[in-house]
Formats: sequence, structure tokens, C-alpha cells
Amino acid sequence: MSVASAVLLFIAMYKHRKELAAADFPDQTFWSSEDKRLLAPNSRFRVEEYSKEIFVYDLRISQLIRTGDLKATLSKQSYVLPPKIRNIGNLYVFKELKKKNRVLYNDKMVGWNTDVGTTSDHTLVRVEMQRGRYFPHLASDEFAEKEPTKNGEDVPGTGRQLFVSKNGQLRDLGKSWLFNGVGTSTLAFTSDGKLVVIKQSEANANNPGFSAPSGSGGLEPKDFRGQTEIPLRDLAANGGNRELGEESNVQDEEVVDSYFLGFGRWLQKAGRPELYTLTFLSIDSDTLDQRPIPRKDKRFVKDRVLAELVGDPSSWDPSQPEAMLIPKLRQRMSLPLAASLSLLARVAQDPTTEAYERFHAVYAQRSLAAKSDVSDVETGMGWVTDGMVAGHTRVQPDEVI
Repeated sequence: MSVASAVLLFIAMYKHRKELAAADFPDQTFWSSEDKRLLAPNSRFRVEEYSKEIFVYDLRISQLIRTGDLKATLSKQSYVLPPKIRNIGNLYVFKELKKKNRVLYNDKMVGWNTDVGTTSDHTLVRVEMQRGRYFPHLASDEFAEKEPTKNGEDVPGTGRQLFVSKNGQLRDLGKSWLFNGVGTSTLAFTSDGKLVVIKQSEANANNPGFSAPSGSGGLEPKDFRGQTEIPLRDLAANGGNRELGEESNVQDEEVVDSYFLGFGRWLQKAGRPELYTLTFLSIDSDTLDQRPIPRKDKRFVKDRVLAELVGDPSSWDPSQPEAMLIPKLRQRMSLPLAASLSLLARVAQDPTTEAYERFHAVYAQRSLAAKSDVSDVETGMGWVTDGMVAGHTRVQPDEVI
């Protein structure tokens, strides 16, 4: 943020100091079983709950993205806060800026601005993405997660009704008042079959202190890579792999290929649209283990874990993705990690999916790596430096902590 912008922001906060003191933003309460039923009006949708958070998988849109038939365009226009929430939404931003433990940067973002419909036969060929900034995202998307009050009275027209209609279904993304910042995550596997998992610090806004996918964050305009229209699956891979590089120190040339896993909406994040991909790397876990976390993201990344998944893929239950992780990582599993692992389990059990053969070929390298580790132990050389480099951790599937 420039000095001039910071000064204007300080002036605005001072001008609204009385309103700010009278405003409060408690979290919304949990959702009921009836709410979850209404979120899936037909077989196009699948609703899953992970650690009391709900994700609505959109099977139709996922298929359109996976085949490359659905394109994403980047609009020249930027999101503007609607009058309905502008004042109270900005008060929420001011309130967050005053928190000592909140790290906020007004970075560029991308929001979803096209309806996707609710019927299984819905056709869609193009999704408009609008430009925006992090502060308007806070004043709309994150603000919608709260139940705001002023002087102890509820603020009408806010809270859940900003993203859930009167019939209990999610509002369509193009009709929403919200920015609808797009989340993007990828699960990355090293060449020896290890999954890269990020342990987030308490400075993260989403699931602080939780285990997250290898790269996870929000889409940015630069993920279009200079183009104004690209296949949405490519945009998802660009964003997920950029986050992978920023958080895990993986270089662009070390990404062999990526596959689209699925699309859905994160209920507790105001129905935020989420894109999930699968990435395969050319480097092994030992090589990555020796690298430090990039300095820029050290504040947000507590640790990077190179882990083996548990069990044979044929036995994985997509409704229980936590069982795919070692116990150490099950304790605090973020929703993006749970949702992407659930999608991975389905891919691993479906020979018709594009990533099926590639995944099994890479996953099979676990056993070869394990034999190599045993050989090193027998010669007295194994495990001397393992897990002791740069504060990162390699863990085995039977490890209990």
C-alpha cells in the first residue's frame, strides 16, 4: 500500500471512529442438517462436511472445466462495493485493520462474476472474472461470514442472506452482491510419491494453524499470464502452481504437469468458489526438503511436510479424507485439504479419469523410496539428516504424534 493510500485509510478510520466503536462482527452459527439438504437441490451437487465446515461439490461445472470446454475471461472492469453493504462492510475492514495479529495487504485478486445455474442440464461456455483488491474482498466476502450489529442491534440485509436465498439455496455467483474471490489449491506430489503439505501459521486468514494443500490461496489477474481468455482448468493450474511456488519453493520448471480435480463452493466462506488441481513434480522429496520456505511467505507458512499418504488408493473413502493422512496431519485439517483429498480419492479409483494412470505411476514410487531408505539404514547412513533440514519434516505413514 502506498503512503498516500495509507494516509487516506487512516483519515477514513478516524472519520468513522464513532460508528466503528458501535459496530461488532461476531461469527455466524453452525448450519443444520436441513440447511445442508437444501444446498443440494438435485444430483448435480454433492454436499460434504469436514470438521463442521461444509463444501458443496458442483459435478456439472467440474466436468465442463475438466474437459477444457469452459473458458475464463478477465474483465477490464473492477468490482465496486454495492451501496447495500458499502458502509458497514468498510467498517468491518477498519475493525480488522486495528487487530494486532491480523496481517493485511491490499493485493490484487480475481472474483467470479457469472451465474452457473442449479440444474444438471445447465450449459455454460464462458465465465467472467472481475478484477478486485483484498480490502473490497474483506468488505464483501469475509464480511458476509459475520452477523454484524450496531449498538447491539442486528444490521438488516447482511449476514447469511448475502449468499443464501430465501429458499435456503446458495445465491448464484453472477447475481451476488459479493466479490466472490476465487480460491485455488493444488495437491503436489514429488517424483518419489510424497505429498507436499503446508502447515499454516496463525497469521493466515483462512484456517490459521491448520494443514493445507501444497499450494493454496486466491486467484490473481497475473494467473491469466497476459491473456484475456484461457481455459478455466489452465487458470486453476496457474493459480495453484503459483501458490505452490510461493509457499513451498517449487520452481516453475519443476512442475511436470497438472490435472483438474474439481470445483465447488465453501459454505463457511460465504459460498466462495473453489478450484482444485493435482500437480506432479520432477524433483524428489529429499531435494525439496533441503529448501527453505521463501522469505516472503515465512510469516504465513509454519512448516512444510513431505508425507506419505496412508493405505492403498483402492481402499480410500472419499467421504473420510482425513484417513488418508498420517495422524499428525489429521488433527487440524483445513477444508481445502479435505476437499482436494476427497477428489483425489475419486480420481485414484476411476480409470476413466485423465490423471488415473499418472497418479498411480507416481504413487508407486513410494515403495521404491522406502526400499532405498531401508538400504541406507542397514549401512549405518540412513536417517542421519532426514527431517533435520531447514525446520521441515519428512514423515512416514505409521508415525503417531
